[in-house]
Amino acid sequence: MCQTRTFVYAEDGVITAEIFPDSQYCKDMTSEEISAAITELIRKINKTVTSAKMIRRIRLRNVEFEKTTSKKIRRNQSIKGELI
Repeated sequence: MCQTRTFVYAEDGVITAEIFPDSQYCKDMTSEEISAAITELIRKINKTVTSAKMIRRIRLRNVEFEKTTSKKIRRNQSIKGELI
């Protein structure tokens, strides 16, 4: 399983997970394999939470998140990942 950086937020009333796969750990995987692995992981997570907390939309990024000087992800991102 590849490692990722994830940012979860509400978008249009839907819980969205924006995911950036770490290239060091996912270098041997194709984009389809990464999408399938992430989708399967989200399904497992969604089985353990209530319906109000389920992740309904997944965005896969090919660009790292913008970060503050203290290495925290900035909340207002100008670039959105593509939906999978």
